Amino acid sequence: MFLDRAARTTEDALCANGKSPANPWRLCTVQQVEEVKCLARIIPVWSSGIVYFVVLTQLGTYTVFQAAQTDRRISSHSSSFQIPQGSFVVFNMLTLTLWIPVYDRLLVPVLQRITGREGGISLLQRIGVGLALSVATMVVSAVVEDRRRRINPSSPMMSCFWLVPQQALAGLSEAFAGIGQIEFYYRQFPENMRSVAGALYFLGFAVASYASGFMVTVVHRSTSWLAQDLNEGRVDLFYLVTAAIAALNLVYFVACARWYRFKKSDNDDAGAVDLGLDDDIVRKKVSTNAAPAPVELV
Repeated sequence: MFLDRAARTTEDALCANGKSPANPWRLCTVQQVEEVKCLARIIPVWSSGIVYFVVLTQLGTYTVFQAAQTDRRISSHSSSFQIPQGSFVVFNMLTLTLWIPVYDRLLVPVLQRITGREGGISLLQRIGVGLALSVATMVVSAVVEDRRRRINPSSPMMSCFWLVPQQALAGLSEAFAGIGQIEFYYRQFPENMRSVAGALYFLGFAVASYASGFMVTVVHRSTSWLAQDLNEGRVDLFYLVTAAIAALNLVYFVACARWYRFKKSDNDDAGAVDLGLDDDIVRKKVSTNAAPAPVELV
């Protein structure tokens, strides 16, 4: 691979003792090369998670505005207590909490017997299911918002519990894609990069927050969909646009997943990171297996 050239030794690449590099910027260890190769493999899959988090961010924001214009009483006979409009995310968390043990204890054993795989399905398949559910989440959100807008102002407001299905779908989506991403990063990064694996998930969420803000700004400047009063705007169309972006992201993820090659097992001698070889031994091994003509990294 092209990156392997960074670890090839030449006569002037080492110090007089023949062990330490004369310039660390011109000669890398195999461990450093393997770490970069690991990141290069994972970044395309990671980038698809950014759009996924944009979906969750947009849903969490505008569900609050939707709830403010619904009947938030628990029942028609209860007039004193109303569910706080910012509390509907609890249905997302509740679905996530309830689904995880059901998936691990009931669904995974069934899938294991069918597919013969550990975990029932691969981690990339699990993430893909979550991305597909995110598309369904936005479509359902658009349908519910369209129904809310069609209610006559003189008629009773729509019940707030119409917002529960989209939150439940978002929770299911997170159970597949969110947890799948975390597990995928931890399994694909070597032992000495586990902290990077944990940070990468939250980095995607942070980038998605900025992307979400940028998306809202663009929509604000080009349309009147996101008016302060939802009855004057078209949040349903905004949801459909977000669903279309999520669908394109799903196609992109499938392409990345088909291209991706899982790292070799910890017992495979090909990875210096997992072997923990001494740098001097590693350089000699790579130099021996390299092409006869020495190549210096410029």
